[in-house]
Amino acid sequence: MTALNKPGRSNVIGLYGIPGSGKTTLLRGMKTVFDSERFSFYEGSEMIARTVDGGLAAFQSLDERSKEKARRYAIQMIHDDCANDGKTAIVTGHFMFWKEEDTYWKIACTDSDLAIYTHIVYLNVSPETIAGYCNNDTEKRREPCSVLHLLRWQEAERATLSTLCREHGILFSVVDSGQIAQGKVDALVRDFDLHDEMTNSDLAKRTLDQIVSLHLMQAKTVMVIDGDRTIAPQDTGRLFYEKMAAQQSPESSDCPLRALFSSPLGYTYTAFRQAALLCEATSTDETYEELCQQVASATTLHPEFVALLRLAAQLKPLGAVIVSCGLLRVWEIVIERLGLRDTVGIVAGGRIADGIVVTAGVKAELVTRLQTYYNKTVWAFGDSPLDLEMLKVADHAVVVVIDEETRSKSMEGALLQAIRHEDLRAFQVVIPRNCCPRLDATLLPMLDITKVDFVNALLHRGNKAKELSQFKVRCYEERTNALANISHFSMCPASLALSNVLFPMC
Repeated sequence: MTALNKPGRSNVIGLYGIPGSGKTTLLRGMKTVFDSERFSFYEGSEMIARTVDGGLAAFQSLDERSKEKARRYAIQMIHDDCANDGKTAIVTGHFMFWKEEDTYWKIACTDSDLAIYTHIVYLNVSPETIAGYCNNDTEKRREPCSVLHLLRWQEAERATLSTLCREHGILFSVVDSGQIAQGKVDALVRDFDLHDEMTNSDLAKRTLDQIVSLHLMQAKTVMVIDGDRTIAPQDTGRLFYEKMAAQQSPESSDCPLRALFSSPLGYTYTAFRQAALLCEATSTDETYEELCQQVASATTLHPEFVALLRLAAQLKPLGAVIVSCGLLRVWEIVIERLGLRDTVGIVAGGRIADGIVVTAGVKAELVTRLQTYYNKTVWAFGDSPLDLEMLKVADHAVVVVIDEETRSKSMEGALLQAIRHEDLRAFQVVIPRNCCPRLDATLLPMLDITKVDFVNALLHRGNKAKELSQFKVRCYEERTNALANISHFSMCPASLALSNVLFPMC
C-alpha cells in the first residue's frame, strides 16, 4: 500500500520553491477563491514560529537538532488539524537553504514532512524573475543571490525532491511561471483534493459505460486489447517521454518512466498518477498535441489486429475496446487515422485533465464490468504482467508474444506463476510468426488469430467448456498459407467479412 492510500490520511499539499518564488502570494490568492470548508491554509514558517517560545526569531537561534524537532512538530500539527476537520491542507514550505558563499546546502525537510505530505507542487519560476522580486521585496529581508546561484539551487531542489517523493509515495509536480499565471496550481490542487483510487475506478467505469452506449450495445463478444506492445509493437508511453525529455534537454533523451516505475512506487495507482503529472511539464496544450502526433506517426498496429478491428466494425455482434496504460490522445490519433474512431472504444489517460489513469486493477475491473453488468463475453489480449489481472478474469485470455528483444522481460515468470498457481488458462499468439513463443504449447497453446476458425470462436455463444476444447484442437493443426486455405473456409457471414478484410485483392 502506497502512502496515498493509507487509511485515514488527509491530503497535505506542499507549495515549494526557493525563496522569492511567490509561494506566499499564491497561498493568499487561494484563500480568496477556495472553499474554506474543504481547505485549510498554512504558512510553514508561521507554524514553526508557533512551536517555539519567542517565535521565529527564537527559532533561528536554536541548534540544528532543535530546529528539526520544531519542524517535525509543526507539520504534525498541520496534519492533525486537517485530519480532525476532514480538510485538505495547503502548506508553503522550504526544502533547503543555500547561501551563495556556502559549498553545500542545508536540508530543511524532515522525515515527518516526507511521511505526511501527499503532494508537492514545485514553483519553477525563472531565476531572473526571482532575483528581481527579491531585490524589490519590501516585506521580507532577503539575501542577494546571483542568477547563476539561484539556478543551481533550483536544480538541486527539483532533483532531490523528485527522488525523495518517488521513494515516499508523494506526488510531485513542477509548474513554470506561465502555468502559474494560467491557474495551473489551482487546478492541480482541486484535482488532488478529489482524486483517489476509488474515484479513478469510478471514472474509468463511466468511460466504459459511454463506450458501450456508443459502440457495443449490440455486441455479444468484446475484444479488450492492451495497447503498447500488444496491439502495436511500440511502447508509445516511452516514445512520448523520450521525445519530451529530448525537447526539454536536447543533450539527453532519457525516459523518466524508467526511474519512476523502478522506484518503490512500482506500477501502482500513485506511479501512474505521477506519470500523468510528468505530462504536465509540457507547458502548453499545443506542445502536448505536437508530441502526441509525432508518437502516433511512429506507431504501427500489427496487421493481424488491424484486420480484427476492421472486422469488428463490420459485425454488430463483435466489439473492440483498447484499454491502455499509455496516452489517450496518442491512441485516439492512431485509431482516427485508421478510420475506426466510430467503432473502436479507447480507455486510457495521460494527462490530469483526462481524469483517469489505467492500472492493472482498472483493466480487470473493466473486463468484469463488461461481463457482469453488460453480459458480454470478453476476449482479453495482453503482453505483460500488468495485463495478468484482466487475463485471469476474462472469459478467454490471449497472451500476445512479440520479438524477444522488445517483449516484457518479467512476463515469463509472472505468466508461469499465474498458470500454475492462479488458475490462468490462456492461449498465445506469436507476432510475427517466426518469433520464439513463450513457455510451451502445453502450458500456453498456440493460437492463430488470422484464421476464420478464430472468428467463429469469437462469435460462438455455446457451451464454453466444449468450445474451448474444440478450439484447442484446431489451434494445434498444422499451419498452412492462409491464401491457399481460403477455399476451405466455411463461408458464413463472419468468414466472408474476414476474408474481405484480410485479402481484399482476392
